[in-house]
Amino acid sequence: VDEQGASGCVTFYFDNDGDGHGLASNSQCLCTASGNYDAFLPDDCNDFDGAIYPGNDEACDGKDNDCDDVVDEGLSQTCSSVCGIGVETCVSGSWTGCSAASPLFCINYDTCGFQSMCVGACPTAPAEVCDGIDNDCDGQTDEGLTQACSSTCGSGVETCVAGSWTGCTAQLPQLCTNYDDCSLSSTCAGSCASAPSEICDGIDNDCDGSTDEGVDGDYSNDNSDFPDSWYGPILTSYPAVSNGTVFGRIIPKGDNDWWSVYAVENKSDACAPWPLQDDPIKAELQFVSPCAGSLCTWYTVCACWSSGFEKCDKSSQICQTSKGTNVNLTVNMDMDCGSSDSGYLDVEVKPHTTSLDYSCADWIALWSISE
Repeated sequence: VDEQGASGCVTFYFDNDGDGHGLASNSQCLCTASGNYDAFLPDDCNDFDGAIYPGNDEACDGKDNDCDDVVDEGLSQTCSSVCGIGVETCVSGSWTGCSAASPLFCINYDTCGFQSMCVGACPTAPAEVCDGIDNDCDGQTDEGLTQACSSTCGSGVETCVAGSWTGCTAQLPQLCTNYDDCSLSSTCAGSCASAPSEICDGIDNDCDGSTDEGVDGDYSNDNSDFPDSWYGPILTSYPAVSNGTVFGRIIPKGDNDWWSVYAVENKSDACAPWPLQDDPIKAELQFVSPCAGSLCTWYTVCACWSSGFEKCDKSSQICQTSKGTNVNLTVNMDMDCGSSDSGYLDVEVKPHTTSLDYSCADWIALWSISE
């Protein structure tokens, strides 16, 4: 009854997977569905999977669910990460390519430690600055930092060390002595001028607080200053030497010069009638003070004979003042009866007026001793 092909039959297609779509190549004309011949549509592209048939929604399963010969096409869904929301796509049955930002493992330049950051790219290292901090987190502090610097003498370069600018190469002013007036002044010269040599001019040429030091000596005293008070050095002795010339200087202001000649009686003579005494040992002195053009110093020269124990105890002291002209003195030693008298001719040269009379030029004394 109602066998296949009966009048008024309907074509049913074989639907193996029960999805309502059968195979176009396998059908029967039946009055009613029978067994797997129950599908009216002959368009199934895979009759072994009920999830595959035309018009079905595409699912992310690696199958051509809608029989359009494309697998998993046009499928996307929202996705997320710790950094936010994005979209991912189905590829070959798996969701992939989530567009939500992924965290990056970056350097935190505040602490120089690593940390996860929700940024498009890790921050670039900041420029190193002079602050004693490793700003760029390279393990070095303030490296390679220089800047222009200046002083009153010009320009230079300084370097950052431990957070501070130091070592400016600009020349620094020096505090130097102005040898014209012995004042101190700031100068940009490479070095201070050397002190000039002291000369005998009544000026502190080398600005050491002393005037004419080292050049105020007396020629006849090996260029050392004759002493200012009695007694002076013994320059020679009589009778070995009977005359000579002595040179000296009254410098600095207030200087005095003392010098001596030792004499021993060299004449055997009888005592004269009363009062019994030998002929005297006589010293003669010619003296002149220096002049500078028409301006002459006034020096007083004094002479006497001494025993060496007490000043002028073997004669009176005789003095004369030279005003740039020759003056002469004669002084006799007090003698005892006999032929063994001796004494010191002591000569003093001193300024007539202390505040005015001194000079770098030499005074000259010509002396002679006779009996």
